[in-house]
Amino acid sequence: MDTVDRHGPDANTDGQVLIAEQVVLQDCAISPERSYVYGGVISLHYGHFIVNSLSRLWHHSRQCNASLRVLFHGPGNPDIWFERPFLREMFAAIGIARENVIAFDRPTKISLLEIPHPSFQEQHYISKAFTELCNRIGRHIIEGMDMSRNDRPVYLSKTAMTSGVGRVVNEIVIENVLRSAGVEIFYPETLRLSDQIRIFSERSTVVGITGSSLHTSAFIPPYGRIIALSPTDRPNSNFALLDAANGTRSEYYYAHGTRVVADGKDRFLTNLELCNPEAIARDLLSLISS
Repeated sequence: MDTVDRHGPDANTDGQVLIAEQVVLQDCAISPERSYVYGGVISLHYGHFIVNSLSRLWHHSRQCNASLRVLFHGPGNPDIWFERPFLREMFAAIGIARENVIAFDRPTKISLLEIPHPSFQEQHYISKAFTELCNRIGRHIIEGMDMSRNDRPVYLSKTAMTSGVGRVVNEIVIENVLRSAGVEIFYPETLRLSDQIRIFSERSTVVGITGSSLHTSAFIPPYGRIIALSPTDRPNSNFALLDAANGTRSEYYYAHGTRVVADGKDRFLTNLELCNPEAIARDLLSLISS
């Protein structure tokens, strides 16, 4: 049961199968290595990869043992996983190469499996080990980059996304108003991971709608403040956990009148519409200057 991926204060298992089918041991394959470390489930979604797939790797980060084999499970296989640049870079930062990552496609007998306790459980707790892990990854990824403080505010826009968990269909209005006022606009999914981390390291004000792009702040103690527009009146508590653990100065605001206009369409799980995006953009500008 220690390998189950749990969520929330009630340790919800979210439909995971907790009892495996009985397997006759002599019908099992034998693992090529004697011992493995359990890495958990692989999520290929950027935000969920951070809060779910990194959670048990504090153990590997502290071991610094290039011979360790880390056992994962998830959709696809390790070759497919390593096609994701963010996964390759984060794993490389803590010494996990492709040959270290193992996923069995059939029942397999293992002599010894170490199961590190998760250092982050969604919407429940976060530990110092998780923050140390993320900061180590961040330092490695931006190592050697020239850093300088920059007081020009930044807005992280979702308008270039073609799929995802959620989007605001009229976000472009906010983007255009902020751009006209001199706010620099970035599209996180078009940036290298090092450049995304650099934004939080250098900028005095980072603005955006709550989402995975703000999880990037976990990789380095941010220089400035984060102003986040939440599409719901109760932002996901993962943000509060990450902020508290990393000393991030974040502010969350909800725009009354935000409504769902379509669910599960256009490759997004949720589509939301802001009631008065021009007024919201002006409010954001007031917050930026405050």
